[in-house]
Amino acid sequence: INTLDEQLKNKYYDALQKMGEQVSNSAYKQLLSNLIDKNECYIKDSPLSIHEPGNYNGAVLVQIVSVTSIAIQIYRSHKSLSYPSNCKGIDINADLIIIGSILATIGDINHYSAFPCSTPNESASLITNELQSIQLLEECLKEEPIILSSVEKNHLYNIIHTVLNKAAIPTLREAAIIRSAYEIFKT
Repeated sequence: INTLDEQLKNKYYDALQKMGEQVSNSAYKQLLSNLIDKNECYIKDSPLSIHEPGNYNGAVLVQIVSVTSIAIQIYRSHKSLSYPSNCKGIDINADLIIIGSILATIGDINHYSAFPCSTPNESASLITNELQSIQLLEECLKEEPIILSSVEKNHLYNIIHTVLNKAAIPTLREAAIIRSAYEIFKT
């Protein structure tokens, strides 16, 4: 893909919204809905870079949907080839796969302005994608009364931190799956 017309942007955006609707945890679902709706213009129009692959409006949207789709497929494959039902404590949380994939990759939305005059966004270029994702998460949590437990928040922070940070060892299976999906997308 080297460009997205409006029809294709809307198709990808609809796919992203449907992914969010698959989440069963009500707090995660509300968080995703708010995050996606609040950042719709950025998500639809942000390029991933100026000169490299992904230098077109909507490239971030393609990345988010693609990484999330790949992660869901890895999860489904794992589930179909799963361990015996008597093995406890090895379940993978599908909700974390979806919300984690979206949160880990959405940090790219504000790094460049849209083409044809794409330039680095001065404020966003000062922080990493990881920190941008955390900022977006925190903004959504402050604006809406979404109740996440400290464990749920820590899972989200862990996923955001470990997916893009190759020096960090994933401590959650979900983070390892999302990191693998991200690496597959990048190749």
